[in-house]
Amino acid sequence: MKLGDIIFDRALLIKSTVYGDRHRILSFLTADHGRVDLIAYGALGSKKRFGGTLDFLNLLQIQFQVSRGDLNRLLQCDLAIEEISPSLLKIKRDYVRTVLVLSWFKLIAKMIPRGGGQDLDLFPLLQQSLKAIENSKPLYIHLVFLKNLLSRLGYLLDLSKCLVCHSQNNPPFYFKAEGGGLHCNQCFQVQSPYRLSSCVPNENWTSFDEQKIESIALNELEYILLHSYQYFLGIQFECFDKLVA
Repeated sequence: MKLGDIIFDRALLIKSTVYGDRHRILSFLTADHGRVDLIAYGALGSKKRFGGTLDFLNLLQIQFQVSRGDLNRLLQCDLAIEEISPSLLKIKRDYVRTVLVLSWFKLIAKMIPRGGGQDLDLFPLLQQSLKAIENSKPLYIHLVFLKNLLSRLGYLLDLSKCLVCHSQNNPPFYFKAEGGGLHCNQCFQVQSPYRLSSCVPNENWTSFDEQKIESIALNELEYILLHSYQYFLGIQFECFDKLVA
């Protein structure tokens, strides 16, 4: 992008900060440009400015101009009418799903620096996850999202088999963050508090099919993923039941 260029892109708002008395600094995850941080002049001073579209659960078509300094300028923002839009409307009407999706946006805003994320396919991941959480169990889709986001950030957890003997049939399994995977009941040396009743085939993390993972394992998987974020990235956040309490 060159100084003065006018850029069009689809976007989801992931962070908003008040700037001065009338302006906002907005962080978007875009389809083609990764994370883009823009200044929206007058966004607080007029209800007509940007048509009231600057909401966290709107799929947007944004237009911005490449400017001098750290922040580009938001010129226009409209609702984008696509297949995902009805899902966003339904999510807005459900408290639990809204809280979870906003936690995804907050996590992305924390992990992806300004101007970063172009090559991580985060926008398609959010699109898939937003469509899936509309009708599936929120906790399951939340865990699928966390696992896939961690993979895109370069931390590949193999929860499909034992790291030592590659067996899938010696439960329970014990998670070892140092190795990025599981030790089966026969191969573990020191029991871990992060226990999994059964391994999870890798393809189950891309299917968005809640029937692929037994409900009994969801809480175990949650603790493993939260521990992984803390171990690899230093991020500590609430488990599902506290997040939506």
